[in-house]
Amino acid sequence: MAFFNRELGWAVGEGGSIRATTDGGKSWLSQKSVLTATLRAVHFNGPRQGWIAGEGGALLRTIDGGLTWDPRRIDTSLDLNSIRFAGESAGWL
Repeated sequence: MAFFNRELGWAVGEGGSIRATTDGGKSWLSQKSVLTATLRAVHFNGPRQGWIAGEGGALLRTIDGGLTWDPRRIDTSLDLNSIRFAGESAGWL
């Protein structure tokens, strides 16, 4: 789970589940995921740009606040348990 501010947050989980809140977690809405892998980590470095990492090297990126999530390819099949970015381009898995 990751919150960009007090109101705006995301949670990820099994079966490619992605949920978002705009009211500090009082209610959650599903966002469309193109993966079925268990997703383990989410990080937003702005209100619109975010990343998700998960099982088998799963990696997703959004540039529209989660309206769409695009798979990104990296050369690993290892489970990714965390993801962090400093600014818009420097990142760590």
